[in-house]
Amino acid sequence: MFVRSEQSVPFYLKNGHIQSVLASVGPRRAVARRASAGLRAAAREIQLKTPCGATLLGYYSPNAVGQKGIVTLIHGWEGSSDSSYVLSAGAKLFESGFSVFRLNMRDHGLTKHLNRDPFNSCRIEEVAEAVRQAGKMHEGQGGRFLAGYSLGGNFAIRVAGLLSPPELDRTVAVCPVLNPHNAMERMEKGLFIYRRYFVHKWRRSMGVKAALFPELGIEMGRVGTTLREMHD
Repeated sequence: MFVRSEQSVPFYLKNGHIQSVLASVGPRRAVARRASAGLRAAAREIQLKTPCGATLLGYYSPNAVGQKGIVTLIHGWEGSSDSSYVLSAGAKLFESGFSVFRLNMRDHGLTKHLNRDPFNSCRIEEVAEAVRQAGKMHEGQGGRFLAGYSLGGNFAIRVAGLLSPPELDRTVAVCPVLNPHNAMERMEKGLFIYRRYFVHKWRRSMGVKAALFPELGIEMGRVGTTLREMHD
């Protein structure tokens, strides 16, 4: 069930584009990092090895006080475990008594060196396995929950279709990408700021991948300048 409510939103934040922009600017990042100080202080870096040969990196913050369970958080496309929205949600969950695992999908955050083959949104099995392994870190101590944002919300929905209790008890998808084709169309034909943002971040990621693994044959001069060209 999808619920939309604007009753508690200040009038100057009701525009979705304004919300998207403000969520990523400097002051918001500073507030999120300050609020998540306890979450980050408790975190330890963990590499998860999956049966398909992938290595995914995450940050586990065990809650020594609360025993409500563990929540795995999945960022959006070109985000990371340190994205403002992930830190903000993680901090609130941690303060409420949950342990938190902030997962980086393949090639997101500082993980491009961990796997030779590049990220794509079909790599659902490795994410599901990472969520399963994260849940086992909190064996017998409350439920196992999952939340994802944007493309991470798309992954969360699909992971929920692969895992069942006790591996995963409940899933929340925040603004999930339900139709990738329509999402790309909207980004290409909508506000230029979205195209510019994702093209810039994706090209930067591809450049790092090309430098790390030259045998992949990624030629930056030929990858295109639009999301569709780059995808192709």
